[in-house]
Amino acid sequence: MLDETQRFYEALRLQFVIGAADAERVYAWSRRLLEVERGLYDGAGPYERHLGRIKRLERDLDARPRGAAATEADRGAVEFFLLEAALWDAGARAETVEPEVWTRRIAAARRRHKEAQAALEAGQGQAEGAYRWSTRLQQAERDLDAARDRALLQAHLDRVLRLEGAARARALRGGLARPSDLPAAEFFRWEAEFYVLVSKEPGMGDDRRRKAFTDAWGDAATNAFEAALGEFRAGEADVEHVHLWSLRRFDAERVRGPDAAACEAHLARVQRLERDLRARDDYGLGLALGALECFRLDAQARVARARAAGAS
Repeated sequence: MLDETQRFYEALRLQFVIGAADAERVYAWSRRLLEVERGLYDGAGPYERHLGRIKRLERDLDARPRGAAATEADRGAVEFFLLEAALWDAGARAETVEPEVWTRRIAAARRRHKEAQAALEAGQGQAEGAYRWSTRLQQAERDLDAARDRALLQAHLDRVLRLEGAARARALRGGLARPSDLPAAEFFRWEAEFYVLVSKEPGMGDDRRRKAFTDAWGDAATNAFEAALGEFRAGEADVEHVHLWSLRRFDAERVRGPDAAACEAHLARVQRLERDLRARDDYGLGLALGALECFRLDAQARVARARAAGAS
């Protein structure tokens, strides 16, 4: 899995340099590589290498051709990625970090969320961008002050409700960037509401109430996944988009059922996606198959861990 993830990351980084991939994807694959390395190596090494990759990503922003020059959104995102990676590296080394670095990370996330939400409301962006930056803002604030966790969960829910409202308004106008945007927004809202209620007392103490919420969250995850799969089959989305929604469906299924069953179902979806992809004859098929190889290995590892835990 390390070899395949490293190979795909390097291929994607070259795609970024020529303007055929965005900074978000390069960051996501550096994160995946970090997680694989963390499973193999102790110490600060994996974090140091992730930081090095993000620094290289910052340099690569200026190496792109004029026709695919980095945008201000790219630069704002990489600013956040750098601050995050530096904080993780310092934490792995047990080094003290000045409070100003934590607040700069929060400010960078807040700026990007504001821009992503404004783009969504203006009919230019996707629900995914506003959600992604809301979760990053929530995590950045929590890392600075975990005692505010309940208030931060509520603030994230408030942002997601605004996101869902914008997605619904665009749907009425027929202006959604993707058909999956509305079911995605519904999923984001159910997820955020679930964690807000769990954080409260008595929260989700009532079994029937918990089941009602987890069922609604799971149904929303299924709807968003099926919408993403439909986009992929229509040639309107890539395998990474579908895999992301399979993972989110996996997370929702783990909350309402056995972990091993959720792992098996996720692996089956990845295998089905691989069969669908191999049946196509698109340009760039090799790169997509490389991504799916990594996803399948990860899904198989999840199944193996779940089986081992069940047998112990």
